[in-house]
Amino acid sequence: MKQKNMKHIATLLVTILLLLPFTLGATVFAADEGAIAVGETKEITVDTQDDLAILTFIPEESGYYLLSSNGIDCDPIVVMFDENDIYLKEADDSANGSNFELLYYFQEGKTYSFEISDYDLMYYWETPPAVTSATFSVSLEFLGELESVTMITPPEKTTYIYGIGAFSYEDIVQEYFNRTPEDLLNDPSVPEYIKEEVLSYQNGVLYFRSYGIEVEAVFSSGETKTYTNYGYIAAEPKEPIAIGQNTLVLTLDNCITIETEVTVIENPVESIEIIYMPDLGPIYVDWIDLGLGNEALEKYFTEIPPDGTQIQINYTDGTSKVVTADRYADLYDVDGYPIYVDLDYAQTTDDTLVFTLEYLGHTTSYSVAYSFSSSLDRVLSIFTRIAEIFNMVFSIIERLTGFSLYY
Repeated sequence: MKQKNMKHIATLLVTILLLLPFTLGATVFAADEGAIAVGETKEITVDTQDDLAILTFIPEESGYYLLSSNGIDCDPIVVMFDENDIYLKEADDSANGSNFELLYYFQEGKTYSFEISDYDLMYYWETPPAVTSATFSVSLEFLGELESVTMITPPEKTTYIYGIGAFSYEDIVQEYFNRTPEDLLNDPSVPEYIKEEVLSYQNGVLYFRSYGIEVEAVFSSGETKTYTNYGYIAAEPKEPIAIGQNTLVLTLDNCITIETEVTVIENPVESIEIIYMPDLGPIYVDWIDLGLGNEALEKYFTEIPPDGTQIQINYTDGTSKVVTADRYADLYDVDGYPIYVDLDYAQTTDDTLVFTLEYLGHTTSYSVAYSFSSSLDRVLSIFTRIAEIFNMVFSIIERLTGFSLYY
């Protein structure tokens, strides 16, 4: 029995040794670069798709620290974890070029780890990257405590329409995007899980546009960090959003906050309508699109309605505005809000495309006739035209030379 057990153990060891290379080959290769200290700069090289460089840091003093990369023709990224391997934060393209800056408040004596790589090497999609390695430096500096945060320049947009992109539940289901919370909560056809999300976000995040904003943060080390020209950032109202003035708490870099004021108004639009559309006639699908269905046509019509189309916007105060569609004009910014164009698959038939225009929660539609059957006729007409051109050329040659190509 003892000899049999030894044989089993030996077999197990051999199996492990045989499988070990495959197991190692299947794991992500991570190069342990060791610890990084305050004021230190380390050179990082990643040279395969799965290559990660890992740095660790144990602060001797609590406070804000800044980890930053410096490289050319590369795209460094970093993901930070705590001592229990719990995700804390990441940074990508937050500094000059494609470099990162990771700002965070670190606790004294705790261990933090940074997984660093190159975005193009780690996350390429179909075509392998042109380069197979990337080299850049990573530095760590101590900024200390946050002493002040000042709004140097307020955001360009300070007025918002109530219920239009104002609450973050637009990410739940697109069809509920432009409806007010009260409308959704009082509608018996709205699913309960949607209502629960509305309630949880009703006092929550405004889809805040911070273009033009400039905020300056000053730290006890004397270092200053400036935030400018953000896109959409988290902005939590201090009180539930209501018509009138609202105070928002902006969160920059996931760790610095500052307050700003915005005005929320009622939706000024009552309806939209198409008052003129050019007669396009039937649209014939090119023969290469045969069999591709409606999606093959969508690309031709979803950018804007046909040139010359006039869209009238009717306001609640009795006034109206007419916007004319032009392929060189911008329908995506009418008083700061876009006119969306979408193909309505439910209404589209085998010979008619139906498109929906949407502006500030109000919709109208238009249709375009199209035909697949005439595609072959178009091809045949092209060949007929070519034959006519050849006949004309042959007739000219015959008149000039007296030589006939037909006999």
